[in-house]
Amino acid sequence: MSNSNLRNIKNKTIKSLKWQTFNSLIGTIVNPISLVVLAYLLTPKEYGYIAILTIIISFAEKIANMGFSHAIIQKEKVSDKDLNSIFWFITIVSLVISAIIYLFSSEIAAFFGEPDLVILIKYSSVIFLLQPIGSIFNSILKKELEYDLFTKVQIVQLITQKGSMIYLAFVGLGALSFPLGYILGNLITNVLLIIIFIKRNIWYPRIDFSIKNLKSYFSFGFSVSLNSILNNLSYYLDELLISSIFSIEILGIYHFVKNIFNNIIRIVDSTISQVMFPVFSKIQTYENEFSNAILRLLKSVSLIIVPVSIGLSLTSSLFVPLFFGDEWHSAISMFYYMGFWAISYLTAAILVGPIYGRGKSNWVLLVTVIDIPIRMLVLYLFSFIGINFFIIALSLLPLFKLFIYLNMIKKMTGIKVVNALLSLKGIYFATIISAGIGLLLKVSIVHVTGDVFTLLLVILVVATLYAFLIYFLDKDMFRYTKKLIMKIFNRSQKA
Repeated sequence: MSNSNLRNIKNKTIKSLKWQTFNSLIGTIVNPISLVVLAYLLTPKEYGYIAILTIIISFAEKIANMGFSHAIIQKEKVSDKDLNSIFWFITIVSLVISAIIYLFSSEIAAFFGEPDLVILIKYSSVIFLLQPIGSIFNSILKKELEYDLFTKVQIVQLITQKGSMIYLAFVGLGALSFPLGYILGNLITNVLLIIIFIKRNIWYPRIDFSIKNLKSYFSFGFSVSLNSILNNLSYYLDELLISSIFSIEILGIYHFVKNIFNNIIRIVDSTISQVMFPVFSKIQTYENEFSNAILRLLKSVSLIIVPVSIGLSLTSSLFVPLFFGDEWHSAISMFYYMGFWAISYLTAAILVGPIYGRGKSNWVLLVTVIDIPIRMLVLYLFSFIGINFFIIALSLLPLFKLFIYLNMIKKMTGIKVVNALLSLKGIYFATIISAGIGLLLKVSIVHVTGDVFTLLLVILVVATLYAFLIYFLDKDMFRYTKKLIMKIFNRSQKA
């Protein structure tokens, strides 16, 4: 490869990273807002239907795509005949899955014990055809590092989907707004992609099919698809259990609360971890720098996720009745316990970066394989005690991964588990003190000032006190995290 080609790839990579950062930024703004607005417009039961549809759609998409998207990106040279073969194969598979979902909608609804799901599942069957087909066009854009086009299309899809869902829910279509918004977003995106590809003469599907051309893609894509399905099972395991044991209303409230925390996790993980991950690969042979980077990562993430999660738990009794009404009252107790889940889950998840940085991806895979059956058994047993105990178990389970990952890091770097945890003592001390004072303030004035003023005052006091305590307890960490956030912010602006 010539130097000019290498320079071109480097320039495209830098440009792609900027656009991808911008894409993540838009997603972190739009997704939480749409989540809250839909909860305001829908009932817990309707939100429960959306939770079930999300699970069905997620699994069907991954089965239909069969990992071909990753295979297209991974393969060095992809011919038009290859793309045509993949397109028609995925189209046929998607049609079959769509037809199966439609024809067996009654049986699927019966599995979840909700006959009202039938019509929603029938509408959702259209999504299983549209989404995998659009993924081929997106894979080509990623392969060619055309992230400016990819980001613009993704933003159009996101705004169209979420905007349509909110509007349709507002006019009274209830849970039906979810599949209809999804269909509209995917339909517009696919038409837009086809127009772009034809106009730029990139590629468009022709009648040209060869099984032989699929073999190399299938062998790579199958393992990727299987891993993706397993990760999907791991992610939705808790909601699958809740849907089979608890009421649809509880599932709806749980889905909402979990996704509030998930959006916070994604924001932190896709910013700080995104910046830090390449660092671990570059400094993997420098023991001291590698160890210090791990401790800084732990502290930076904890500095944000711990107070935010505890803050949501602390103020849930104020904002849930205020914004969502009495029918969402059960969300208050779920916010209490899910805050601890967010902390333990993200703390364990960010340690995957340093382990990958040392090339030990097989270690992480082994932990995942062991974790799924253990989690399934523990959550199933705790579900019979009640939903709050279920969430407590969910919060404690990531500690299993955290302990294993810390011991893996100890084996790689010599950092002791106790020392790693003790490095976070200032953050937890500041959080406990500021949250305790916030709780006393809330209890003291809520009956006098009302929910709105109390909520604003508690947030202001707790945030100010927490920043003050952190500054004096760990000035170096405060300054380091401030610089890291500014670096992320500046990079987003440049995008």
